[in-house]
Amino acid sequence: MIEIKNITKKYGNANSLVIALDNVNLVIESGTFVGIIGESGSGKSTLLNLIGALDMPSDGSIFLDDIDITKFNENQAAEYRRNNLGFVFQNFYLEQDFNVLTNVEIPLMIQGIEKKKRSEIAKNTLQSLGLEDKIYCRIDELSTGQLQRVCIARALVNNPKLILADEPTGNLDTKNGRAVMELFKALTEKEITVIVVTHNIEQAKLCDKIICLSDGKVVSIE
Repeated sequence: MIEIKNITKKYGNANSLVIALDNVNLVIESGTFVGIIGESGSGKSTLLNLIGALDMPSDGSIFLDDIDITKFNENQAAEYRRNNLGFVFQNFYLEQDFNVLTNVEIPLMIQGIEKKKRSEIAKNTLQSLGLEDKIYCRIDELSTGQLQRVCIARALVNNPKLILADEPTGNLDTKNGRAVMELFKALTEKEITVIVVTHNIEQAKLCDKIICLSDGKVVSIE
């Protein structure tokens, strides 16, 4: 379970202060598919970055399974991300010089898992996402929908508790975008919590919970 308590995030100084998040309080149950919506600048990506310990709040606390991640130093935050999280981004961030298999293996390389085992884990994950015929393809040989599934495979290989996805369907057509959201929803059946930032209201309706932000505040939870 994720508990967000009185989170505020400020940028700048007294002369040019920006309040990206303003006293946000939320509870997200384990195994829930959550959509975060709102206009540009509403604080969506900031909230995602704080949950992922990619940034730290100005005030407040975030607990993952009763552990306050806002108390982490840089090394502890990196370990938390490595052991608990999977990230999926709109722009993929795949290594063009590596094939699909090697791209998916990267989190396992960072964990120090030996080559044979990490290859087996990565292949099984790709097969589970219908990419068994793309394992040795170059990145530039894939469609945008296939690229996003590779990113999801990469996010899943370290068996995360939580997947954070920032506009993961932004570069996809309607059919592929819905397929990705349905895939995320299916992951919650394995008790993986999935939090997705999106501008697409129709796709957000597939989520178990929709959190709407405006000017750094939670204005509704559906």
